[in-house]
Amino acid sequence: MSPPTTTVRAGQTWTDCERGQVRVIAVADGYAMLRRRRRNPFLASTDQMLAGQYGWQLIAEAASTVDEILDGVRQEIDRATAKFPTWPSDPLHASGVVQEESAELAKAVLQAVYEPHKSTPQDVAAEAYQTAAMAILIADAARLASDDG
Repeated sequence: MSPPTTTVRAGQTWTDCERGQVRVIAVADGYAMLRRRRRNPFLASTDQMLAGQYGWQLIAEAASTVDEILDGVRQEIDRATAKFPTWPSDPLHASGVVQEESAELAKAVLQAVYEPHKSTPQDVAAEAYQTAAMAILIADAARLASDDG
């Protein structure tokens, strides 16, 4: 059992004794977007969740930390640069790569929410790592270009 928490964060799993577990997908502006297994997402007040007004309890916290996520992004950078050693040197083509990865991320998110048989949370995470890696590569290329000029 996880220790008590003072915040509601994405990746947590709460138990609802009447209907099973709910998973926190995202948190913003005092509300959590939640999902029950194979059901449409729904909103709940984070204050009410923490106060126990829904009768839910936190049972698991996502293992991912910022450091673990950044390690995944670093691994994706290494994989991508090994597979495609000629990163575009001009910002127009480099930004196109970032846009393409961002579009794939958006597609994975939409499918995970509306067509869960087509995309999993792991697919979303993989696309997010790829998008972040490409964004870092373009930022690095811009930094190097400004150092040269």
